[in-house]
Amino acid sequence: MKALRSIMIHDQIYDSLRRAIMCGHFKPGAQLSARGLAKEFGVSQMPVRDALNRLTSDRALERTQDRRYRVPVLDNNYLKALYAARVINEGAAAELATDLITDKEIETLEDIQEEIEKEAEIALHVKDKEEIDIRNDVVLHNKFHFTLYSACGNPMLISIIESLWLQYAPGIAYFLEIRKLTSTKKDLTQLNKSHNKKHRNIISALRTRDSRKVKAALVKDITPYRLIVEASETQHGITLPERHITEYIE
Repeated sequence: MKALRSIMIHDQIYDSLRRAIMCGHFKPGAQLSARGLAKEFGVSQMPVRDALNRLTSDRALERTQDRRYRVPVLDNNYLKALYAARVINEGAAAELATDLITDKEIETLEDIQEEIEKEAEIALHVKDKEEIDIRNDVVLHNKFHFTLYSACGNPMLISIIESLWLQYAPGIAYFLEIRKLTSTKKDLTQLNKSHNKKHRNIISALRTRDSRKVKAALVKDITPYRLIVEASETQHGITLPERHITEYIE
């Protein structure tokens, strides 16, 4: 179990919870207890409440009528608005990055994509689907996209995109988990090929410095909100492999 450093403990807890939300640790609609999280982190409730309030301001969490904190529930209009904002802002970042990204950064994208494909292949051969932790896939997906966005040269735009991902990530993780549980090995193989092709198209367009193709390929890779809504309407109970919150401390 990782330990918090005494310096800037408020920021560490905020960053850890932020990472946890970004990789789908909490399901949509999940309630977060300041008392429970404080116990997991081994701290008082004060820095945890501070972090939860900051995440609420970031729109990553919301307050219920009884003043509890929770991950926003999956709602068609909510997800539709987030999806539209992602297409606009991430498309813009991808276009800007096309001329600014270095050859070394493109190679980094290649390396991350190879990791994604390797993880997907390993997951196909796991006998018990419940043992697959979809959060690993979400983390790599985040890494790929933000390596690209970080090259756009606009910190304000990156900040906006991070905020959108905080709100969209729990839905993506839920959708991927449902897909994992309900798809056959053959279907998953096809889905992986389709997903990998989208990333490879982004990389190819970056190499030719074609901003329009980069943007078009990037937009195609954004998970449509309708798929997340459909996943939320299934009756499958999702039980992620147990992971302690302190694993998100860096």
